[in-house]
Amino acid sequence: MSDKSFSISLNVNEERFSPTRTTSPWDGIRISDKYSAVCPQRLPKITNETLALEKMPRGRLESAL
Repeated sequence: MSDKSFSISLNVNEERFSPTRTTSPWDGIRISDKYSAVCPQRLPKITNETLALEKMPRGRLESAL
């Protein structure tokens, strides 16, 4: 196991542009090689490509087809 550690913190408001701080370690193992569940989204109707491209990038549309 590597001795490197990575963390993320949602710094908003006054901490947003402050220098980074040392974080505390966590217990256990965190899975980092698989995607977790995604936030459900309502996609536009893709039968009309012109309207769909107003709501999503072309690559996303092509992967949905």
